[in-house]
Amino acid sequence: MVKPSFDRRRSPTEKRGEKVSEMPIGARVDAKRMVRFDGSLTLPRAEAIRSTLAAALDDGAPIAIDCGGATDVDVSFIQLLLAARRSAAQRGASLALAAPAAGVLRTALERGGFLTATSQGGASDSDFWG
Repeated sequence: MVKPSFDRRRSPTEKRGEKVSEMPIGARVDAKRMVRFDGSLTLPRAEAIRSTLAAALDDGAPIAIDCGGATDVDVSFIQLLLAARRSAAQRGASLALAAPAAGVLRTALERGGFLTATSQGGASDSDFWG
């Protein structure tokens, strides 16, 4: 399995100096480092999601992820969140969900078996999901 990369290279459509709040519609970071994802969080949007998470990780501040507006979630979104969580931990920062996983996110987690998976550090990933 290929791990998503969280280096901060700009995509071809990203302008120099672009702020996280200017990321694609459905993903934004407010001043309190709350990253909100809305709509379909699936493979066709994976690069935009990865870019948003990478930008949020840039300053090392604690990050809360709000998925309350998600209408569809697949395994690509779950993998990106887990990779971002590991990346944050490696940088000495934290990344957590703003609220326990519910709705379409919870359904995707259950279907994918993520609520009982154990991470490399030995802690249960289900603790992350709430």
